[in-house]
Amino acid sequence: MARPGDVPDGCLSEACLLTPSPRQASAETTTIRNQLMKRMHIPLACLGLAGLANPGWGQAPASAGPMVLENVVVTAQRRQERLVDVPISITALDAEDLLRSGVNSTADLARITPGVQLTFNGGYLQPAIRGVSSQGSNAGDSSNVAMYLDGVYIASQIGQLMDLPDVQSVQVLKGPQGTLYGQNATGGAIIVSTVSPSLDEMTGRLSLSYGNYDAVDARGYVSGPLTDRLAGSLAVAVQERDGFRDDLVYGGQDKGLRSQLVRGKLLFEATDNIELLLTAYTSERKDSAAYAGRAYQRESFDYLVYPTAAYPDVDEIATSFTPDTEMDSDGVSLQVNFELPFGKLQSTTAWTDNEAHLLVDVDYGPAHFVDVSVNQAQETFVQELNFTSEQMGDWLFSGGLFYLDSSDEFTPNVFRIQSPPILAPAPSAPTVFYNYSWGGVDKEIYAVYAEATYDISDAMQVIFGGRYSEEEQISKTNPNPFIPDKEIVESPYSPETFSKFTPRVSLRYALSDDANLYATYSQGFKSGILSGQNPPADPEELDAYEIGFKGNLGERVSASAALYYYDYNDLQVARYEAPNYVYQNAASAQITGAEFNATWQASEGLTLATGVSLLDAEYDDFPSAGSYVWNPANFATPNESVNIDASGVEMVRAPKITGFINADYRVDTSIGTFGAFASWYYNDGFNLEFSEHVTQDAYSMLDAELSWSPSAAAGLSLVLWGRNLTDEDVLQSLLQTNFANGVSYAAPRTFGARVEFEF
Repeated sequence: MARPGDVPDGCLSEACLLTPSPRQASAETTTIRNQLMKRMHIPLACLGLAGLANPGWGQAPASAGPMVLENVVVTAQRRQERLVDVPISITALDAEDLLRSGVNSTADLARITPGVQLTFNGGYLQPAIRGVSSQGSNAGDSSNVAMYLDGVYIASQIGQLMDLPDVQSVQVLKGPQGTLYGQNATGGAIIVSTVSPSLDEMTGRLSLSYGNYDAVDARGYVSGPLTDRLAGSLAVAVQERDGFRDDLVYGGQDKGLRSQLVRGKLLFEATDNIELLLTAYTSERKDSAAYAGRAYQRESFDYLVYPTAAYPDVDEIATSFTPDTEMDSDGVSLQVNFELPFGKLQSTTAWTDNEAHLLVDVDYGPAHFVDVSVNQAQETFVQELNFTSEQMGDWLFSGGLFYLDSSDEFTPNVFRIQSPPILAPAPSAPTVFYNYSWGGVDKEIYAVYAEATYDISDAMQVIFGGRYSEEEQISKTNPNPFIPDKEIVESPYSPETFSKFTPRVSLRYALSDDANLYATYSQGFKSGILSGQNPPADPEELDAYEIGFKGNLGERVSASAALYYYDYNDLQVARYEAPNYVYQNAASAQITGAEFNATWQASEGLTLATGVSLLDAEYDDFPSAGSYVWNPANFATPNESVNIDASGVEMVRAPKITGFINADYRVDTSIGTFGAFASWYYNDGFNLEFSEHVTQDAYSMLDAELSWSPSAAAGLSLVLWGRNLTDEDVLQSLLQTNFANGVSYAAPRTFGARVEFEF
């Protein structure tokens, strides 16, 4: 039985949008669009039920002809489907959307996906979707939001900050997705796909940008056939930038950014039904911005000892040394795709290695007093099998097997106190105290997951699925943290095994070929966390309920809306006790929200898009929340570790209102195509910790681009760009210790020019 809006099949790999079969991707996209145009009088461009970001901003240029919105095809359920037909909250963004919006890395996604907050725990990117996020970064602590790169689960928080020189698409899936993807997660999934080799023709994109702060960004990729059955691609990105903050102690600026990435792929079409895709990448990122901040409201031990010492403004730092972070990531994967008479089978084998090296002045002041160095390394092996069936009467099936083996270690973390505290740049006093943290966590995860889709009638469809996962953790630690010897033993709470079955049920009703209602229940689960000598945090569970609408409102308007409720139990929270995090469970939290988005093709050249997210997320029962309270009377450790009652407090990183308005205008002339793009983003503000002392106020940001693509030079574009043109001061990271409340800020106003060439 054909379902409303069925999309023709034929993509050999996991996903045409995400990891397309290179030979077929371009041709199939055209085929899909053409067949849908014939089927429907009103082609659909929907942004995702709750995605609130417009995946079709650049998909109807002035020369497109009829003023209608194109259809968007996604693969969130591991098969090609129109976005309007998928009963999942999705934001789907293609390469043009991301480029125009200034998204160069995964850290930039929040501005175009309301309901998503992207903040940092120092150098670790920690996404929050609908208020669900991770707070710690100890060895063994995985993110509440699963990140996938080209179908490979990225287990380490170190690897979640990704440069995207060859990005093909990004999909943000909101809510638990354990019945579809290898790793269970309570918050959702971010699925990044990069360009794969093409067996048809040579393609590529090159870009060179220069901006203020002497920012140079050179990136690009090339892809094409090597033989009839072998193709390759190569992507490179290099970024260099001076520091954003003036250094009041040593002069100059902070160390700025130095980043390099290289990714290569080889595609071999062994037979008409078997493809092999080999991918390898390496990246290195040195960025001082994560910790180049200041003491929040002068709350540092240093300013108690030296009350007249220079206190920096937002665009300054005054620390005893310039903090620094280095993140290194390497990976190799092999995907083997089999096209069978009754479906498709994909095997993914992957190895990743991620390392972090951080040096932080944790008193965030000008005195040589307290610092921490973090050295973390995680090595992961993943094997995953996925099967997606063809239509079998009224049924469709999908399922998979997942195995992960990882070792995550501190090598080591070192906490150091120097006394007496001496103002820099004078030399420091001798070190009087060391705390060494060796050890880590080894994990093995086994999971099986499956879904079945049944067409009850031509208009109604039910999906039901389940997942069973089992995770064993072994924690290792050093019994004496006050000596530098690498004596590691198994922790007293190790080993520990966590297991859980989680279901998903969804009902979709087609109002017409291009409008649907749906209701979904799903459950998410995150395993407990072992943490050295400290008691482990229990697993957390989330029950998600959602109803929504996706559809067209006339020929030029698409819209989607959703209401959701989360019952969140035993959520894991963290408090930093240098040099590591200590975890505990909040008893429960309640999350309710509503999301809406719309796209309007106002004229042949003008597309308008808007989205808004309303979120009410608070800790329902949290009587003993580990927190810090500033008390200068306690001179030695003025930021006191205390337990407070956080019941009724808004959850961390959960703004009540986020939204955007985008305008994209393009016009053809005799000398080429001119374009103008503007995006306004609003955030109502959010907490960064449980006591509601360190908070981000409401703010708005304006991004814009002006472009010219000369008709005399096909593929060439000249672009003027600006980000955060309102120059808002936005908190991006908080580090609390007994000695200070240290904060750092997101990038200030940046602007520049870019030259692009696409072929």
